[in-house]
Amino acid sequence: MKYKQLLPGLLVAGIITLLAFILTQIPAIKALGFSPLVAAIILGMVYGNTFYSRHQHKLETGLKFSQAKLLRLGIAMYGLNISFKTIADLGMAVVWLDVVVLIVVMLVGMFVGRKILGLDRAMSALVAIGAAVCGAAAVLAAAPITKASPQKVAMAVATVVLFGTISMFVYPLIYPWLPLSDAAAYGIYAGSTIHEVAQVVAAGAAVSQEAADTGVVVKLVRVMLLAPLLIVMGIWLREARDEKQPLYIPWFVLAFIVVTAINTWVEIPANLHQILVTADLVFLSMAMGALGVDTNFHKLRDLGMKPLILAFVLFVLLLVGGLALNLWMITAG
Repeated sequence: MKYKQLLPGLLVAGIITLLAFILTQIPAIKALGFSPLVAAIILGMVYGNTFYSRHQHKLETGLKFSQAKLLRLGIAMYGLNISFKTIADLGMAVVWLDVVVLIVVMLVGMFVGRKILGLDRAMSALVAIGAAVCGAAAVLAAAPITKASPQKVAMAVATVVLFGTISMFVYPLIYPWLPLSDAAAYGIYAGSTIHEVAQVVAAGAAVSQEAADTGVVVKLVRVMLLAPLLIVMGIWLREARDEKQPLYIPWFVLAFIVVTAINTWVEIPANLHQILVTADLVFLSMAMGALGVDTNFHKLRDLGMKPLILAFVLFVLLLVGGLALNLWMITAG
């Protein structure tokens, strides 16, 4: 592959990412908890459904590179946001809470999606993992494993944006009536049940800084569960498809674990760490923007309302069932 073929598409993905970073610094948009990932896919979809067709032959190679290579690199580097020390600081009760929330949401999501709504495995899995783990980043990480189309990835991200945003406003509103002991308990509830890290920060900060700080730590434990979940999902999908080739564990999942270990036990200079974390966000945003460009509004509409219905079911499950689990496993414990 010639680098000259990559440059036009990479440039477009880069411009989309730059605009996404600028947009998410606007106070009104920042208050909604929109990350550059979400802004990038929206901007990409706008461009993809307007001017892209005129330049597709020039841009396609670079955009496909962003969707594949930069996506996998970004997921591997996502481990820089996490540390295994987080588990020790939180205590095993909170870790088990996150594990149970993840398992319940994935099982309910796959059952309702497949058996009740009649969605295919890829669509059900993407919506479920977006709700269960870490929103758009989890959807992106699962996309290569599920072999989902850009339209299905975009739809799953849309459900995260919609119901995660609703959560940001609903959780602080209902907090005074919740049977939770204090702001820290509310932070655990928010961190274990809200979709995106940025949305957890917003929902927590609306109550107190303690709630926001606690919520982020609990949420990052959910993010840590992404790697084992992807491995299990890969095994399950391989069996479901009756694939005969040897089990393939994506390199980026293993690299994600290795990078997390490095981030835990290696003292990375603060400035370098910040540069690497920012670079990771750029890579993931470029992948999101490229996926957005490849997403046709007509094909998105053809997916219908069922993914949104599934996402609503999981939102209610997290809101109500997640509270019950918090009261049982944390407050009562």
